[in-house]
Amino acid sequence: MNPLESFVSAMTLAELSAKTGTSVADMVGFAVEGAAAPKAKTAKASATSAAAPKPKAAAPKGEASAKEVNTRTPEGRAAYDKAVRAWLKENASKAEPVAASAILAACGGTSLQGRTGLARLIEEKKAYSKGRARGTRYWAK
Repeated sequence: MNPLESFVSAMTLAELSAKTGTSVADMVGFAVEGAAAPKAKTAKASATSAAAPKPKAAAPKGEASAKEVNTRTPEGRAAYDKAVRAWLKENASKAEPVAASAILAACGGTSLQGRTGLARLIEEKKAYSKGRARGTRYWAK
């Protein structure tokens, strides 16, 4: 292994992406699909893009714009689950369960974070559900 390969192999994909000015998606596409080699941006272009914050993408159609929630750490997941359960206790009952979209609008998070958090609560028997797919409704005891 030459020194360049050794240096690059010690980097994460995100670090390599930042250094080369190439998106992670382009790099993965190149590695997995054999797509055309990604072209690095010029140093000037990558410096300006790093300095200016990128605007956030709009929420997908039909999904409420979610406030950011950190579920990457055990503490963050526990805090999110606690917030979801508290909201369910106040706003839902077995007689009047609520949709996941209402929970996300109140507690934040993406649809994936919401589904995963609700699954954890259901597994721990702290929340319950009935229905399937978009018809699923939730409540807490």
